[in-house]
Amino acid sequence: MMGFDSYYSNTACDDKLAAISADENRVLLTRDRGLLKRSKVLYGYWVRATNPATQLSEVLQRFSLYSQLRPFQRCLRCNRILNSMPKEEVFQNLPDMVREYCDEFYLCPGCGRIYWKGTHYEHMNEFIRHIYSLFDSLT
Repeated sequence: MMGFDSYYSNTACDDKLAAISADENRVLLTRDRGLLKRSKVLYGYWVRATNPATQLSEVLQRFSLYSQLRPFQRCLRCNRILNSMPKEEVFQNLPDMVREYCDEFYLCPGCGRIYWKGTHYEHMNEFIRHIYSLFDSLT
């Protein structure tokens, strides 16, 4: 949601997470200290917070990422970068209310998911504003 190239799975085993971290040169973020001790994990960070907003703020601050935030540019399902799409090209796949009230659409080239700025977008945007306010309170 914040625009970073990331991999997330709450069902992957520790071996798989360690391998992905090593093979793809990714920083492994976890609350599992044992996972970070695996020799395959080259870059890792133990997230101290338990609240999701606080966790995100902690990671953004730890790695100095606030300036690199690019909200809503990646697919929430498969992580691919979204493409702007004319309404006419996605019209037949939209719910009736969305057809009527929304004009801006994004399509994921990976999984085909369509995004628009509806009520869910507004709730996520509130969360993002909260994250920015946590940063502002630090500076």
